[in-house]
Amino acid sequence: MCQDQKSIGYKMLEGKGEYAHYFGGDSIQTPSCPNCKTPMHLILRFDLSDPVFRRLNADFSVLPLVSCLNCSGCWETQFFKIEENQVKVLLQKDDQHWIMDEEDRLPVPLPEVSVKRVPLEEEEILFDSTTDDQRDIIFYRFGTEYIARLFGGPVEDSPSEEKCSCLCCNEEMVHIAAVTEDATEGDLITVIPFLLGELIFNFFLCAQCRVIRVEPLTS
Repeated sequence: MCQDQKSIGYKMLEGKGEYAHYFGGDSIQTPSCPNCKTPMHLILRFDLSDPVFRRLNADFSVLPLVSCLNCSGCWETQFFKIEENQVKVLLQKDDQHWIMDEEDRLPVPLPEVSVKRVPLEEEEILFDSTTDDQRDIIFYRFGTEYIARLFGGPVEDSPSEEKCSCLCCNEEMVHIAAVTEDATEGDLITVIPFLLGELIFNFFLCAQCRVIRVEPLTS
């Protein structure tokens, strides 16, 4: 897993906030998955007019986070390019080439639902010094009490020295968000069971190149 500077972060919950942050929807054109040949999912869409995103120095107004949730294309590293109202695939590593049975697949697009950010509590922030017991509590809450973490460093099972570099410029990328849902009831997004099981997606951004990197973690 790639390392990033730990900082104060937020958790994303269903509900309308001050800014136009959304789960799902079809406002951004997503690419076809190289493996299953179907459109990828727009998972989250962040409104960059929100002041917490000023640190990115991005010259675009919307930050879409995408992946294919219906096949093994999401099991390894992915790179995407953000363009005007669309996202394109730059690289998708996939050694398994597995496709989910049709009756089990999540719909494309996912239903659009407003989400809002709430500051992480002190005990929910991951530090290099976080103990194993504290880490277990964080992993339990993430995906059972809230669906995504915004900033605050990547979610990983142990501290890592590996750097996340951009595919285009090879510079270090900024960790944006981590996403999962492991609640048995699947009710963090009430309109659809959004169950990723043991998968956690960490999203990184190179704002200069408009490149998103996705690193999956099996919790």
